[in-house]
Amino acid sequence: DNFSVRWTGSVIARTSGTYTFHATTDDGVRMWVDGEKIMDEWRDRAPTETRGRAALEAGKPAKVVIEYYERGGGASCTLEWNGPGLEKQVVPKESLFGQ
Repeated sequence: DNFSVRWTGSVIARTSGTYTFHATTDDGVRMWVDGEKIMDEWRDRAPTETRGRAALEAGKPAKVVIEYYERGGGASCTLEWNGPGLEKQVVPKESLFGQ
């Protein structure tokens, strides 16, 4: 209970196009891709999906920042995506890079 975290790194897509990111969190979440805020649900809530879209270029790292906080009760944060030719899935570790 009563904690927050900030993850920073990069995501690399295999195909260029617009991707939708899906963050399911209990409680708040904010997300930026290359400095553009695509999610902002900074409030207490039960597990809920928040979506945001970003254009990604194949093979080019896009800087990602995710902030999450948990007030009380359950704690969860899952990040999924879908895009050109890609069904909704958890963002694979092969597409994520730390900084």
